[in-house]
This record gives sequence, C-alpha cells and structure tokens, in this order.
Amino acid sequence: MKFSVQLYTLRDEIKNAEGLLNIFPKLKALGFDGVEFAGYYGLDAKTIKKALDDNGLVATGTHTGTSSFLPENIDATIEFHKELGMNLIGVGGAAHGTDAEAERTSLIFEWANKYG
Repeated sequence: MKFSVQLYTLRDEIKNAEGLLNIFPKLKALGFDGVEFAGYYGLDAKTIKKALDDNGLVATGTHTGTSSFLPENIDATIEFHKELGMNLIGVGGAAHGTDAEAERTSLIFEWANKYG
C-alpha cells in the first residue's frame, strides 16, 4: 500500500520554499510515497516536480484557494497542477460566512465547472 502525507500538517516545520524542498527527502525516508500540497511557497511547478522526482515522491493532491478558479487564473492553475502530475485540484476552504460570500463562491465553481 502507498502512503501520502498532507503537508498542511507539517506547515510549522516547512515555513518557506527551502523548508518545502528540504522536507521531501525526510518524508521519503519515513516511508511516504506522495504528498498532498497546501501551498507552494512561491515555487514554480517545474522546481517542485523535479524535487519530487529526485526523492521518489508524487503529488497526490492539493488544496488551493477559490481565486485559482477565477477566469483570469484558471489556465495557469490547470497548467501548474498538470506539471506536477495531478489531474484533480482541490479546495481547502472557501468563503461562506454570509449569503453574499456563499453565492460568490458557488458562482466561481459553477463557472469553473462549465470551463472544464
């Protein structure tokens, strides 16, 4: 069986781009085969993919913000995640505290669903 770790649980150890790249060999040594992202710390997808490959890890999932699905961002979002080898993009949470926030969030996903 393969195991993946949700990097959000390690956010206090990762803290920055260098920390993200440095945690990959540690995770592989612990027996993990993949990682689920909760942020990319400003790194580009090619750099992350190379680091994953160098450490025998795969990207198994992600949590990204709803703004990634806006018309002006969706193409770059899709390309970034394809580069990492992912065919699905998850959202960790979305504004929904008021009726207006919930409606805006639902419209973003409605648009993104029609787009894809």
